[in-house]
Amino acid sequence: MLVLRRLRFPLPRPLLVSSSLAPLSPSTSSSSCWSSTGEGRRAMASSPSSASAAVVAEGSAARRFWIAASTREAAFAAYTPFLLSLAAGNLRLDLFRHYIEQDAHFFHAFARAYEMAEDCADDDDDRATIAALRKAILQELNLHASVLKEWGVDPTKEIPSSAATTKYTDFLLATAAGKVDGTKGSDKMVTPFEKTKIAAYIVGAITPCMRLYAYLGKELMAFLKQ
Repeated sequence: MLVLRRLRFPLPRPLLVSSSLAPLSPSTSSSSCWSSTGEGRRAMASSPSSASAAVVAEGSAARRFWIAASTREAAFAAYTPFLLSLAAGNLRLDLFRHYIEQDAHFFHAFARAYEMAEDCADDDDDRATIAALRKAILQELNLHASVLKEWGVDPTKEIPSSAATTKYTDFLLATAAGKVDGTKGSDKMVTPFEKTKIAAYIVGAITPCMRLYAYLGKELMAFLKQ
């Protein structure tokens, strides 16, 4: 059985954000980062073997959860001061820089989690899909590093992680380690089926974040068409 097919989660769609939504500043690094990250997320969305397999079925649990979230948390997120300023094109550069710095923490956690998921997957197609997702994440990290360098920030040095970022990345890496529902870790998951469950948990832990990111990108695109 395929992990991604059992989950029936949608693969993350790309966040398409135009450079005209970038913060106002004399530097072009922020806008180039937005356009470049769009390419990376587009690569993540076009993973090789499971694009059709991961389509959410009508009435599936994933679809019901998203509909419930999109009417509450997702709608609220679209009207935060950060998103409103980004849409208006007047987001302060220091806030955008903080976002990029925190995004790097997310990507490091994603890369590590995907690596662990690939090791736990029980199917060659699943492994290829997860490997493609991880490769796209690493490309994103390189883009982030280049932008941070333009801002005078050394990406190889420790960049403080916010409380919210830490909570999510700790949760994701704990899930990737098999610490789910009170279990002690992946060392206790000894059978192939039990290891496959960890891969499913990892994908399930990442999907809401990427799905919300795609939703917010779609909302921002509406402003460009007005």
